[in-house]
Amino acid sequence: MSGVMRPVGPESQETYWVRRALVVGIMLALLIIVLVFLINLGGSPGQAAPPATTASPSSASPSTTSSPVASANKTGSGASPSAASPSAPATRTSATASPTAGRKPPSPTTSGKAKNTTAKPTPGPTKAASSAAKKPEASASARTKKADQASSKTDSKSESSPAKPATPAACEPAKLKAGIKSDRHQVRIGNTVEFRLTMTNRSAQSCAFDLSSDNYELKVYSGTDRIWSTDDCARLVPDRQQTLKAGQTADWKISWNGKRSQHGGSCTNRPELPQSGYYYATSQLKGAKPVQYLLILK
Repeated sequence: MSGVMRPVGPESQETYWVRRALVVGIMLALLIIVLVFLINLGGSPGQAAPPATTASPSSASPSTTSSPVASANKTGSGASPSAASPSAPATRTSATASPTAGRKPPSPTTSGKAKNTTAKPTPGPTKAASSAAKKPEASASARTKKADQASSKTDSKSESSPAKPATPAACEPAKLKAGIKSDRHQVRIGNTVEFRLTMTNRSAQSCAFDLSSDNYELKVYSGTDRIWSTDDCARLVPDRQQTLKAGQTADWKISWNGKRSQHGGSCTNRPELPQSGYYYATSQLKGAKPVQYLLILK
C-alpha cells in the first residue's frame, strides 16, 4: 500500500502528486455536474415535475393536477403522498402544467351572458325615431347658443366702446380770468418783448374755450397813444379750441417787436419808434375783464 501511495518514476514526487490532484479534481467536477443534471431533470423534492409538452389542454383536469400522489409518481423523487399539500403547490403546478397558462378560459356564465346579449333584438325603429326627435332639439339648441353668443358679443362691444362725452357748452367770458406776464418790466427802446398770456376757467363746470383774432386783442398804449395792436396783424393771434375743466388754464404766447404798427391789418410797421416812458400792454378777450402789464421803455 505504501508503494502505491509513494510515486516512483524518473520525475520528482511533487509532479506526481500534482497530477493525482488534477485527476481527483476533474473527477469531482464531473461528479458534481452529473448530480446537478440529475437534480434538474428529476425536480426538487418539494415541487411537481412539469408534464410532457405533448399533453393536451383537456388532459390537465383539476383532479389530476391537484393530486399529490400523481405528482410524486411522475417525478420519481420518492416523496410520500402525505408530504405534498393539496393547497398552494398544487395550484402553482396546475398553472405551470397547462399549455394555455396566462389565458383565462371563458366561464360558462360569461359566455351565456354574451349569447343572451347578442340574441336580444335591438329596437331599430325606436332608436331611429328617438334620434330623429333629438336632431331638431339639438339644432334648436345650437341656434339658441349662437344667438346668445352673438348677443353677448354685441353687449361686450357696446360695453368696450364707451359713448363719446357730450361737447361742453362755450365758456362764458364773464367766468374767464385773463393773465399776462413777461420776463421783465424795463425794456430798451426797439427791443422785442414776449408776453405769456393765460385764460382760466373760474366756473364749476367744463366749457369750450375758443380763441381767435375775432374775439381777442393784445395792444400796447401810452396814455391815449395807440402804439401797437394784434388787430393790425391777425396772424399773431393763434387759433385755439380747447375744453377747459373747472379751474383749468389755457396759455399761449405773443411777441411785440417794440415798434409801432400800421392800422389796417397789413402787418406793417410805422417808421417812428416809441420814446422812453411808461407803457401798458392790455390782454382783452371780448366780454371778459381785461388785464394790464406795465412796461418801462428806456
